Amino acid sequence: MTSAFLQKLVARCDRLTGVVPNLHGRLEAVAAVYPRRCHAIALEAFTKSHRAVCEFAEACLRERAVQLFEVSLHDAFNFANWNFPEDNCKPTGST
Repeated sequence: MTSAFLQKLVARCDRLTGVVPNLHGRLEAVAAVYPRRCHAIALEAFTKSHRAVCEFAEACLRERAVQLFEVSLHDAFNFANWNFPEDNCKPTGST
């Protein structure tokens, strides 16, 4: 991910509202910018063992704490996945 793209994200934020990139209808929740007020949403999700970051981003959207940032085709390369299937982590104790 480039610093220029990150600057685009930050430029869309204000003190109370962050942004979540949306690429082809899929939230890129890990690359989002969340305002401080999302802490309570994160804490609630954590205490309920809801640890999926996409669910967190959707909750922030429902609370209007973030807005969507539509990723242009020009910027889509920032979300390229360079992992191989064998790179995926396996739970401890699995074979």
